[in-house]
Amino acid sequence: MKTLVRILSSLVFSFVGTAAGHAADWQIIEAAYVALPVPSTQYGVVCSAYETSVCANVGDFYRFNHQTQLRVALVGAISDQWGVRLSLTTGAEATKLVVDPQLIIGVIATKPLTKGRSLSGEVFGSIGGDIRHKPCLDEYDREYFCGNLTAWTDFQSKTIANEEYGLKIVFKY
Repeated sequence: MKTLVRILSSLVFSFVGTAAGHAADWQIIEAAYVALPVPSTQYGVVCSAYETSVCANVGDFYRFNHQTQLRVALVGAISDQWGVRLSLTTGAEATKLVVDPQLIIGVIATKPLTKGRSLSGEVFGSIGGDIRHKPCLDEYDREYFCGNLTAWTDFQSKTIANEEYGLKIVFKY
């Protein structure tokens, strides 16, 4: 995933720099810690769905080192009317749960209206950011889902897509 992010960001930077015939003007617009999309307190002591007398504390498997991840966003101006936004979120990892890094790419169009006023629109989408569970193993090396002690083959949410996409409209007055 890290290699994919590096390749995509290099391509976008190259494209933006050459599209206008000169290097784009880049600004950091955000550097912030954002909450993880999955609370680490979701799991604690769980009992088997097959045998309710079999219970285990699995909270440590799902505990992240930090409750936040770093997000850095850059905006590059290609011209007076066009720009590009790149936003990278670092991701996080616990013993049995991974939040993949995420890259958001957006294209921004701006229309000046009157002095000091403008209307901007952005279309954006993301790559990565999936939430992936890892199986636990019993003493016979059989895989099971730690969250409710059921067979790994019965667990349907091994990977949860965490996509961001949309349209953003901004009126500056």
